[in-house]
Amino acid sequence: MPLLRQLKSELSLTSGSPSAINLIIYVIISPMTKRLKLTTVGSSVGIILPKDMLARLRVEKGDTLFAVETPEGYSLTRHNEEFARQMEIAEKVMRENYDVLRELAK
Repeated sequence: MPLLRQLKSELSLTSGSPSAINLIIYVIISPMTKRLKLTTVGSSVGIILPKDMLARLRVEKGDTLFAVETPEGYSLTRHNEEFARQMEIAEKVMRENYDVLRELAK
């Protein structure tokens, strides 16, 4: 992962920077590294994911991916572990305190 640390330290682009369009992103999946280019999509910037990467992530057009920040950079995942954990806690609180929440909702 030294390459990611080097890229992080060398790249200090702001979102309005004209050179941000030419920025190359490195996405880590298992031990293999994919080199992706940013492209213009309307007035936004997007990343084109190769078919093999889509298959490995088990996603297709229209699905949602989560970019999870890690010490090494960002990890793309189709499931957000932190959000799922928070939802489990919220559902447990709602089950245990149903009557109280119902009264508060009035």
